[in-house]
Amino acid sequence: MEDAHEVFNYVARVNKRPRVDIEVLKILADSEKTGNESNKKITYYEFFKDKHARFTAICLICIWGCWGLMYFGISFNLKNIGGNPYFNVVLLGVCDAVGYPASFLMNSL
Repeated sequence: MEDAHEVFNYVARVNKRPRVDIEVLKILADSEKTGNESNKKITYYEFFKDKHARFTAICLICIWGCWGLMYFGISFNLKNIGGNPYFNVVLLGVCDAVGYPASFLMNSL
């Protein structure tokens, strides 16, 4: 409980919010243990009821699907690409070296 209290206070300090009282954390932990009805879990249906969340999720699913299809299409069909096969593997490695950090930065925004 003390570790969680330190983490929440750190997050509050970074976000310039008021500190979290440890008693509030204890009350939340107790209510989670008892399975109180007020602790409603969010389902997929409730997630997709929100227009903004639904639009964002569908766009990300489409983008990630296209990236995956293109990546595996290129890597599995590498033997049919013309030119030096060793140079093609190097180019694929360069694309990976640029693509992985770029996708990490784009997804963390």
